Amino acid sequence: EGEDDIADSPFMTMEREGCDCCCDECPKPLLCCFSCTEGCSEQSNLYAGPITGKPGEMKGAKRKNQLGETVQPIGGGGFKPVLQVMDRSSDKIPSQSETFAAVRGPCFFGGCSELCCDTTFGMSVAKNGASVSEIHALNFGDFATIKKLKPKSFQQGLREIFTDADIYEVSFKSDTVTPQQKANVLATMIHLDYMFFERDNDMVYCR
Repeated sequence: EGEDDIADSPFMTMEREGCDCCCDECPKPLLCCFSCTEGCSEQSNLYAGPITGKPGEMKGAKRKNQLGETVQPIGGGGFKPVLQVMDRSSDKIPSQSETFAAVRGPCFFGGCSELCCDTTFGMSVAKNGASVSEIHALNFGDFATIKKLKPKSFQQGLREIFTDADIYEVSFKSDTVTPQQKANVLATMIHLDYMFFERDNDMVYCR
């Protein structure tokens, strides 16, 4: 590879899974649905560098260069969906993903509220193997916060109304966050945007 090829290659890639079903075409999991099986739970994987292949061909299998994953646990949907944020451990053989944090979404979001309200997703340190009830009992926001910012100017308001472009702010509350954990939190931010806002209709659109 030449220097130009290396410069153009992504240093990280996030891959979000769709929903397994019996037909050829299948929609993404429903927004805020109750995750009753693995087939309808939200999941994304973060990899180092670029990945190749066709969407869906891995069918849940993990690639060798995985950095971590974000998984909606069974029963983790409903009015306030939760996601487990996992780090890929390289010091264990075989390597496996372990939960280091959890994030919970808001009950009310989207629509015209995006013009006047920030949308905050709190993150808390979570133990590996924690149940959904244990996750909901966490003090969300003590580890980090992911915030979708409301428009602060007339121009930003127009962008919010007519486009899907958003501005996010990530704040870390812990001094012991590793670079790999920070990368997984940023991937979680992108996953949350797809999960909560990209299926929402624009406030103004043309037919």
